[in-house]
Amino acid sequence: MRWRRAWWVCAPGLLHAAPAMAQDWGESEWANEEERPEPEPVVERSFADRPVHLMPMVGFGTLVGFFGLTLGYNVHDRVELGAGIGLNAVGAMGGPYVRFRPVTVTRQKSRTLHAFALDVGLSAGGYSFRQTFMGSALAHSPAAEHPYYHSDLVYFVQLEGSWEMVKLSGFSLRAGAGFSRMLNPGDVECDPPTSENAAEPCGVPPSVFPVMLFQFGTTF
Repeated sequence: MRWRRAWWVCAPGLLHAAPAMAQDWGESEWANEEERPEPEPVVERSFADRPVHLMPMVGFGTLVGFFGLTLGYNVHDRVELGAGIGLNAVGAMGGPYVRFRPVTVTRQKSRTLHAFALDVGLSAGGYSFRQTFMGSALAHSPAAEHPYYHSDLVYFVQLEGSWEMVKLSGFSLRAGAGFSRMLNPGDVECDPPTSENAAEPCGVPPSVFPVMLFQFGTTF
């Protein structure tokens, strides 16, 4: 008799808890699956969301010389058109560029954009090349024994590969390397060595240079 009384006392509580227990064990809280709301889709980011790209640049052999500023516009997620201006050892230098992004990735948590980019640019500016102190030390000969090449205006084609990042806030970074090639070496003048013991005469001016660059800036 006691177990019957206990049953009648506990039965209402067990019946009340059964639906909750069943729900905890994995049963859906939606009676009709058609009423279940659709999950919000993940919004993909694009470099074209904030198309204007303003970035200072520092480096060696770059489109803008040793340091300068570039301004670009993303006409597509994978294509940016722009130009830059800066200073090299002689004076002003700059020109237009086009950037292709064959690989782009969006981080799911931070929504940060990453890309591998290829740049092709055309720059113009003054040019000078003489044996530097480091070069003279490596060659075991003073700079006076080497010719001095210079020109008021030369043109370079720039080829660069880089990694690019844009945060959700718009902050951006870019680092890369490549090479630049002079297009008009025939316009370069040469001052012969001033030393009687010249290590080399005037010849073809150096026209291929390595490129190293670093940029940071913002998009809007």
